[in-house]
Amino acid sequence: MDALELAYGIKRLGPAEYILGIQVKRGQDGSITLSQERYLRDILARFQFTDAKPASIPMQPGVVLDFEDLAATPQDRTRYLQAIGSLMYAAVGTRPDLAFVVSYLARFSQQPGPEHWTAIKQVLRYIKGTLDLGLTYRKTSQPLRGYSDANWGACLTTSRSTMGYAFILSGAAIAWCSKREHRVAKSTTDAEYLSLSYTSGDAIHLSELLAELGAPVSGPVVLYGDNQGSLALAQHPTNHQGSRHVRISEHYVRERVAEKEIEVRYIATGDMIADIFTKALGPKPFMFHRENLGLRGAVLLILVAPRVSSLPRARSLSAYLLSPTIFTIFIGSLAAANFCTKIDLQGAFQQSRIKDEDVKKTAFSTPNGILYSLVAQQGDRNSTVTLHRLVSFAFAGLINRKIKHYADDLWPISNTWAEHKRDVRETLERAEVHGIRIPISKFKFATEIRDSLGRKIRPGESSMQPEKAAGIRATPAPKNKKDLQRFLGAVEYNHRSIPHLAELAAPWMH
Repeated sequence: MDALELAYGIKRLGPAEYILGIQVKRGQDGSITLSQERYLRDILARFQFTDAKPASIPMQPGVVLDFEDLAATPQDRTRYLQAIGSLMYAAVGTRPDLAFVVSYLARFSQQPGPEHWTAIKQVLRYIKGTLDLGLTYRKTSQPLRGYSDANWGACLTTSRSTMGYAFILSGAAIAWCSKREHRVAKSTTDAEYLSLSYTSGDAIHLSELLAELGAPVSGPVVLYGDNQGSLALAQHPTNHQGSRHVRISEHYVRERVAEKEIEVRYIATGDMIADIFTKALGPKPFMFHRENLGLRGAVLLILVAPRVSSLPRARSLSAYLLSPTIFTIFIGSLAAANFCTKIDLQGAFQQSRIKDEDVKKTAFSTPNGILYSLVAQQGDRNSTVTLHRLVSFAFAGLINRKIKHYADDLWPISNTWAEHKRDVRETLERAEVHGIRIPISKFKFATEIRDSLGRKIRPGESSMQPEKAAGIRATPAPKNKKDLQRFLGAVEYNHRSIPHLAELAAPWMH
């Protein structure tokens, strides 16, 4: 720098904070986050989507678009091209989660119709809910690795496949791509092999670039694929009956594997990060792959967003009533965690809207007439199950892995301070995207007081809350069958925590 300063008279302005529309943020832990929040806000303002309702995904699964028969007006075409161009800069800059949808919608730039503009609006609504997402890079022990995938025959017009890849280094994506393949593939294996060969070229380029930067890759670059047939073609120099049509240039990956510059490995389809570049995915897989691309957002301590109006019906629901074994695991997890945050979803039931056709069922009389409720209330039939569906949907992939959940309480738990900050941040990001409100007064960050379910919980220890134990011991003698059932239920639930409680209840057990 000193030599450049003397030769060209440059002026040092300190660490970069904003370059070509990309914001650079440095964390206290040495991490660097690249984002385009300011640029994306300008896009929303330009297309009048500043106050739009956020969306959780950029494109709904199953959406299939084709060219419209009616020619677009010059004004509509100009507006569409402006939107595509603006979004494309974000997709190639810091938002790989936009790569597929922007590439897909760009195919219709010459003849866009109303359906195409509707799809653009969905992307803008998704951006509205994820403005602060950025690629966060931090020091890790993981070497450069790539993921390659293809969606066979996805294009209705040309029957060409859609391919995509991503390279991960230092915890986030450093290169990615979503595009149509250059020819029609004859099979899924053929499509995957084409993608693998294309990806291998960029793998070699990135490996050489890192070497020039003084960070050479030790050993071959690992490329992951989820198709066994294409991996076999890359590893074994034989011409199979179904692959004789593959052009010589497309065997580039095989040569690189033979030279030990690339190593191909199998990965399950559910873990294939590049799947996000080949098709529109539902919220759960989309967010899972987005997270693995290294996209993170800022922590928000108070969230106010529109109420959730609908949820997918098909959800596996775990019971709220905890069995003794599950109870022990839940309490034990809170006590064993090094770091724990309590998030109380105050008013959580009221965050789910009643279906329009069911509003009339909520009617009840008041001195001022009949009152109808537009939102669920605690105690309503199915309100507890609906709340659980909301939580399961919004925090899919995190429940039981990074978050312990019971009723309207969320408990992000972690082993290290760095992990806990990331886990809490991700929990709040999910809440914001899905419109779940978290009152600031009910947010207890990294707390050592972890009382739950009548238990006094501290790091490494758990016991019955004294006032709860005293209340149970002071329970008056049952006077009827219902009183007896309640008493015996309390004993069954708490006898492990209150000494001699079972002996106290023994006369009533026969």
